[in-house]
Amino acid sequence: MGVVTVITVADGFNEFIKFNVPVNENGDGKGTALITLRRIRPDVRNEPSFDAAFHRFTVFGMLDYYSNQIGLAKQEQIKGADGFGEVDMPWSSKLK
Repeated sequence: MGVVTVITVADGFNEFIKFNVPVNENGDGKGTALITLRRIRPDVRNEPSFDAAFHRFTVFGMLDYYSNQIGLAKQEQIKGADGFGEVDMPWSSKLK
């Protein structure tokens, strides 16, 4: 048995990071992780969600590192964010 970290990205949603997901717990080579994705909204701070007691900047740095390693692109700027300027968008499921 082992554990992995699951990073979930989907267009139109903020990222979700699930730490310590057991793999091969029953000797069948499988694992499960329950995730919750939040929609991107123009009037709130769109940050990744995660399920561990790490400082948010530590998690954001890890997310950026691995997203760059696999070549993910950022999502397109959201419409309707007048007065907010450029928003740091979540990672997309699309490659650069």
